[in-house]
This record gives sequence, structure tokens and C-alpha cells, in this order.
Amino acid sequence: MTSAINTSTINSAYPVAGADNDTQGFRDNFINIVGGLATAASEISALQANSVLKANLATNAIVANNLAGSSIYNGTFSQFYSTAYINTISAGTFNIDLTNGPTQFLTMTTDVAYTFTNWPASGQMGVIKVILASDGTSQRTATFATANGGTIKYGNGGLTTNGFSSPFTVPRTVSRTTVGTAAAAQAVITFNDIMDIVPGNIASGSTAIVANSVVQSVNINNNTVTLNNPLQNQISGGTALTFSYTGPRVIEAFTVNGGATVYIYQLADF
Repeated sequence: MTSAINTSTINSAYPVAGADNDTQGFRDNFINIVGGLATAASEISALQANSVLKANLATNAIVANNLAGSSIYNGTFSQFYSTAYINTISAGTFNIDLTNGPTQFLTMTTDVAYTFTNWPASGQMGVIKVILASDGTSQRTATFATANGGTIKYGNGGLTTNGFSSPFTVPRTVSRTTVGTAAAAQAVITFNDIMDIVPGNIASGSTAIVANSVVQSVNINNNTVTLNNPLQNQISGGTALTFSYTGPRVIEAFTVNGGATVYIYQLADF
């Protein structure tokens, strides 16, 4: 794109030194200069309105650049960050609005039915990462829908063979059944399987377990879990024990057809 300012109409050799110069030449130059300045003002105003800026040109304040759908491509980026939207949800329904940012940290004080809204138009990739936490007083349940009657498809993200858990509880708990007898005063317990049990989980489900005991280590070779405290008494085989995560759960949702089909999978449990 080139400027529309035309300097060729301005006679830079006028007036001629030592000559009787017609005033029409002055008037012509002044008219052409004014016209050029008007074009410059129009182009500068357009630049101010449409350019990507580091700061407001008048106040030097930080600005929000709205590209209105324009593309940025064939470049290299470094040290870019995304907006983090943080909120505490106390109502039973809540919209996960993509205009609030690509990363959202939502603390639940009750069970919540979430609806994804404001996906980009079909043909564009819309992605959002959601970090769901409980307020700490109770386990909360989250359900998901998407605006305009779209369909949600769930994946497991490689975290569990059972796929995306339903209901989706926050924080997460898993139940596993013991194999054989775990004697009193020992800290090692054997299970039928130890999938989804990780160090740091809080163990419960039996009076034999000291309150607030946590998983110290997991042995995937023999399906054993070692607690940080020895058992107060024995646990018989066939006992269902519960292991609770302490932190938030992270999911990611994306669509390429304007939210008509939304894919959700788990990224992590903490």
C-alpha cells in the first residue's frame, strides 16, 4: 500500500529568485500543499484507527488491539502471554465465555452446569483451557454443554481407560479395592489396580487409615501403594478405599465448526 500524497503538483522551483513571479504560482503551491496535508491527515487518522499499537498515541497508555478477524502469519513470536480469567462460581449455571480469555480458573462453591459460549466462526480453531477447583469445603460436580444446541464429545486425554469421567467431580476421587490383608503398623497396601492413584492423594475409607494420610509412593509393578503413616489396624482384602486429589482439575475444549461439535478432554488432575 502506498501513500496518496502527491508532491508532483507542488512547484519546488517557485518562486524564481530575482524574477517578477506571478502570484498565481504562489496560490497554486499553497492549494497543492493544503491538499497534500489533508491527504496526510486522512492517512494518519486511518493508521491511528487501524494499526497495531504498543500504546495510545495521545496518552501513551497501554491499549487493547482488536484485529477484527485480520490474520497474523509468517512471523516469529517470543514472550507472548494469554489472559487469565479468574472467578468464583456460586450459581448453579455459568457460561464459559471465550471472550473472557483462553485460560479460565473457576472456583466452585456449588455444583455447576457450564455452557461454552462465543466460539469463533466455523473454519476457525477455538480452544479454551479451564481449571476447575472446589472452594475447599466439599466435592463439587460440573456438567458441560455448548451454546446453540451443539454436541460435546468427550475424550480421556490418556489419563484413564474409562474416558472422561461423568459426573465430573472437583476435586477428583477414585476408589480401589484391596487385595489380601494389609497388617496393622505397615504402610503398604496392595490393590486390584492402582490406575489414577498418584503420590499426594489423600487416603480414606477405613478407620485403619490415620486421618489425612497421603500416598507417599506407588509401585506399578506389584500394584502397591505406600502411605506416609502406618495403618492403625489391619485392612481385609476386598475393602474399597478412596483416594482424593487435593487440587484443581484441568480440561481443554476445542471446536472447528463454530461450536456445533465441541471436543473436551482432561489435561491433568492435581
